[in-house]
Amino acid sequence: MLCSDADLAARDDPRGSAAEFTRFLLIERLSGFGREAGDDALRAVYGQASSEITAVPGLRPFAIRPVGRTDGPDSQVRWIGRVGVDAVLQPTATRPTSQDLFALDTARASAISPLFAVCTNGSRDRCCAVKGRDLAARLHHALDDPDEAPSVVEISHLGGHRFAPTMLVLPWAYAYARLDAEAALDVAYAAQDGLVHPTGLRGRADLGPAAQAAEVFWRTALGPAPVDSVTIESVDTDAAVHTVTARVQGRSETLALRRTAGPTIGATTCGGKPIPTGRWAAA
Repeated sequence: MLCSDADLAARDDPRGSAAEFTRFLLIERLSGFGREAGDDALRAVYGQASSEITAVPGLRPFAIRPVGRTDGPDSQVRWIGRVGVDAVLQPTATRPTSQDLFALDTARASAISPLFAVCTNGSRDRCCAVKGRDLAARLHHALDDPDEAPSVVEISHLGGHRFAPTMLVLPWAYAYARLDAEAALDVAYAAQDGLVHPTGLRGRADLGPAAQAAEVFWRTALGPAPVDSVTIESVDTDAAVHTVTARVQGRSETLALRRTAGPTIGATTCGGKPIPTGRWAAA
């Protein structure tokens, strides 16, 4: 059994599982995704200077490629960005410096055409290839105009391959789990209207696990809603209880959550380490 099928059968909860980062580099890598494709792409562009770039706090490099494309110029930075409510996405034709990445912190947010990045990093886990490539192709067919810049790309490991197919909506960096084509299109159309769709939502990358999970609980109740409709203000932890406070559509809301362990998934056809599972619930 694939690890993603075993994880679904174990009722593992994807809420609160988004990988954490605050800035990103998207590097076109047409020569294939290895197990560490993001780091490989970074080294291919920056060489010995890559250590200066990785020292930028909160930075996550990703390898990307146009859907189904495997030829053309390789290892070029295409976008940089800042995640969160006031996200920034900047195309670039140059090699950004660390100063450019730090400058993202004070860059002004502007109208954004979202980018939908589907993990297809099969060298990291076969589920991402088996399930991710089909989803990327379906979204590309539905959303992309051949005469315009793509809104759908394949991307390297996002974290959480057990939730494949996984997708990242940039620049806000909302991560999604277990999307079929219909659900992914619902997410994409909502994002194009400036809304966050709760179906399959794992969380946003600039938040910790408890805050991510709390936001998903609130957004599930709201339905598709603007990015700033939920703004996390604080997380207080006492023993295993996480109390999250936020502004939800202008109102102050508090939610206490606890994560309980589920079964551990052992051997699967994907190989790899045992997978711990669990669920978030109101404390």
